[in-house]
Amino acid sequence: MEQGIEGAAKPGGFGRRLVAFLIDGVLVFIINVLVMIVVLLFIRRSFQESGGFDGAALLVIITSYLCGILVAWLYFAIGDASARQGTFGKRMMGLKVTGVNGGKIGFGRASLRYVGRLLGVLTMLIGFLIALVTPRRRALHDYVAGTVVVRV
Repeated sequence: MEQGIEGAAKPGGFGRRLVAFLIDGVLVFIINVLVMIVVLLFIRRSFQESGGFDGAALLVIITSYLCGILVAWLYFAIGDASARQGTFGKRMMGLKVTGVNGGKIGFGRASLRYVGRLLGVLTMLIGFLIALVTPRRRALHDYVAGTVVVRV
């Protein structure tokens, strides 16, 4: 792990974090496309059996969106809480997620971090951009979950 001032782990910079997020975003997108293909096959079957659009098809569409959220949450939460302390994208960029004291985080805190990421989106991305100016390069979701992204 790279060391910064006074032996503390060096924070993961905004650029590294952005590239890691883009890598993860592509992976989550691919997984969600595969889920959507399965969902669309069910919708097609529903159309053929009912002769048109019905409530079952609407339920399948809603379910597919919820599955997309579920896939993203599980991908990020499991990755950040894993023994490697980061998603595939973070590992590719030489980053890991720790608690503010440097320890590994659990699934609950990683899930809270994901919820914080959604809040970052709701703030017109300001929740992400604050990582440009905070001392340890922490974004809103890091503050919400009590985490820090550091270089390995």
